[in-house]
Amino acid sequence: MDTKQAFHSKVEFPHVIGAFDDTLIAIKTPKEEEHRYVSRKGGHSLNILATCDADLVFTYIVAKYSGATKDSFIWSNCNLVDKFERGDFVNSWLLGDSGHVFEWNG
Repeated sequence: MDTKQAFHSKVEFPHVIGAFDDTLIAIKTPKEEEHRYVSRKGGHSLNILATCDADLVFTYIVAKYSGATKDSFIWSNCNLVDKFERGDFVNSWLLGDSGHVFEWNG
């Protein structure tokens, strides 16, 4: 069963190719550029963006940005946007929570 069919059978939502969210992963205080790793929650972290399929298997992960990096910047600079713009995902949706409203004008 492909991903769109799997999401539709589980949640009855058509054309979904994945679900995504970000999370902050705590790290030790870096010695260099410490201020860049302080997140909106006040700790030192990396800001990770990930997508998963209908079986909750990770399908895409970006884990290279500091905790102070905004989610919208990570989204705008990940290669998923390139794939949408190229037309790799026709008539498809990525689902996120209400905190993730990223505009894509493809």
